This record gives sequence, C-alpha cells and structure tokens, in this order.
Amino acid sequence: MPAVSLGPAGRAVALGLLVALPASALLAGCGDSEQERYGDELQAVAEPLNAELIDFGNAVGVATSRAQIQAAAVRADGALDDAEEGLAELDPPADAVGVQDDLQSAIKDFQGEVKSLQRSVRNDGDRALQKALQKFNSEAQAFAVELGQIRADLEDVGVTIRETTDTAG
Repeated sequence: MPAVSLGPAGRAVALGLLVALPASALLAGCGDSEQERYGDELQAVAEPLNAELIDFGNAVGVATSRAQIQAAAVRADGALDDAEEGLAELDPPADAVGVQDDLQSAIKDFQGEVKSLQRSVRNDGDRALQKALQKFNSEAQAFAVELGQIRADLEDVGVTIRETTDTAG
C-alpha cells in the first residue's frame, strides 16, 4: 500500500489535540482538604493521558503511513482506557460528582472517535481516510472545548485548577 500523505489534515489533528490537552492536564487541587485530595488524584489520572494524547496528535500530524497512525491510535486508546479506569477509582467531593461524570463521558466519547479513526485507517481508501482525519480534527477541537467547560465547572465547585507548564510534544 502506498504511503498516506496526511498533509494539512494530519497537522490539523496534532494542532487540535495540542489545543485540547493543556486544558485536560487540568488538575491540581488547592483549597479545602477534600478538594485538594481530589484535585491531586485527578491530576495523577490526567497527566499521563495528556502526555499520550499530545504524542498522538504529533504522531498523526507527521505520519506518512497508515501503520504510524494506527500505532499512535492504539497507544492513545490504551491511555484513554487507563484514564477511564483511574477516574472510576476516584471518590470526588459531593459537589464534583457531576463534573467527574461529565469528564468520564467526554473521555469515553473521544475514545469512540479514536476507535472510529482506527477503523478508517484499517478499512478506508486514501480519500475516505483524509475525510476521517478532517472529521477527527473537528472532534478533537470539540473535545478541547468540552474540557475547557469541565475545567470551569471544577473551579465552580471549589477544585482549583493549576496551569501546567508542560506542553510536551
């Protein structure tokens, strides 16, 4: 199979994830001990996911073959699984339960987009794959917006969010 030229669509995916994920590296608590404990635990779940998704965006942005995209998507899918499992183990403060549910839902939905991209990589022709990459870019940007709202919602319930200085990639 010839190399896939991802061009602007692939670079846009990387950009979409880079925009999304500093917002998802959300989380360190400051304040009341319950919020602080939860923020620290959430940070421990979010940081590895953040790093892997940034790597995923970068890998897709420079990929020249389907195998490279597929390998990066498999790693991202695993990181999303780990994040889902980590979030399920957390015990958020009462005010943050709904926000955590929103975060879990956003991660699950984005994981569905990653799986959809994987199917396209395996099954579609080059033109359809380009369209799938463009759709994925849009979904990554929507994920970024959703994470920003979740971040604001966490702040509203007293989980103060610290900016991370790591913009890996």
